[in-house]
Amino acid sequence: MTITWDKGVADETYSIGISKTAGADPGPKPDTDNRSWTFYDIKPGKWYINIKAGQTCGWGDVYYWRVDVPSVEPTLNIYEDIISETNRELHINSQCASSVTISPSAGYIKPGNSILKLLPKKDVF
Repeated sequence: MTITWDKGVADETYSIGISKTAGADPGPKPDTDNRSWTFYDIKPGKWYINIKAGQTCGWGDVYYWRVDVPSVEPTLNIYEDIISETNRELHINSQCASSVTISPSAGYIKPGNSILKLLPKKDVF
């Protein structure tokens, strides 16, 4: 998740954090002098992005934005290409899943024995 903000008149640097508490101090050290920041691996739920601007004279007040990160269910798209009577290719495309378990394990699957159990594992944000 990337957030951008407007620069204040005297802003030189920014301290930014994400937490479950609105207005929480993001810390005593500057994180960036740019007007954008990217957070990675944010879990679903209600979050607050807390930011304060720094100048030569010290830090300003903490400002915050509420962000609702939705829960996303993993999806699987599966299709099979028949190459010949005895040769097939199985294609699996997963979205929003950190891993996919195939049972039986990947290997040769005989035509007519297309019993696969695919278990998507939900990604952690």
